[in-house]
Amino acid sequence: MESFEKSEAMMTAGVESIPVKLWEWGIANCSGALREAPADTVKFAVLPTANATVTEKGIKFKGMFYVCDRAKTEMWFEKARAKKYWSVSISYNPHDMTHIHIWDNDLKRYDTCYLLDWNSKNAGKTLAEIVYEQQAERLEGKRLKAAATEAKVNLNADIDTIIAEAKKAKASDVPKSKRERVSKIRKNRAVERTMLQNNDISTSSEIDAIAVATAQVQPEEEMSPILCMIKENAEERLKND
Repeated sequence: MESFEKSEAMMTAGVESIPVKLWEWGIANCSGALREAPADTVKFAVLPTANATVTEKGIKFKGMFYVCDRAKTEMWFEKARAKKYWSVSISYNPHDMTHIHIWDNDLKRYDTCYLLDWNSKNAGKTLAEIVYEQQAERLEGKRLKAAATEAKVNLNADIDTIIAEAKKAKASDVPKSKRERVSKIRKNRAVERTMLQNNDISTSSEIDAIAVATAQVQPEEEMSPILCMIKENAEERLKND
């Protein structure tokens, strides 16, 4: 242990520069007693340290948000919202991330911060567990985003296919002949005569028959005004029933 500077008494006693030898000689020959410190202070001193960020949402560390009484009293979050974020030195226990600790150099004490309510799902968890869950959530978000993009691409492809088929079908349509149009008009007239001969239509079966008959008429420009009126009345009666 070359870095240790031995006292004259140690050199006279021939104490070896070995930590345990120096400790034993000091206990036996040096007056006084070891200082005692509170258990919490010692525990705090051996915890790992890092920097957290004061934001308008809370004291952010490893994707989690904390709050403490000092932050509330000194209005840290309001200041962060009005100006800008800043860093604070903290200590934390990686085996339980329920709390983190901020050291106050001026007062020589620390403030314990606790998780905000909406972040309390991480209470009692280790840092490793929290990091794993955060990574899993990010991967799931990427998967859902990719699935949504794929669905959108497939939808656009389906729409393009439908449009193309519709254009193709329209191009292949053959205009109806005069004979077909006359035949359709005669059919409409026959339906109209049947309706006019049965003005007293009341049963549901008769109403259904009207609905079927009028549905078979294509399109409405080939229907006479009377047939159109009867069709509208039948639809209204169906709606009321």
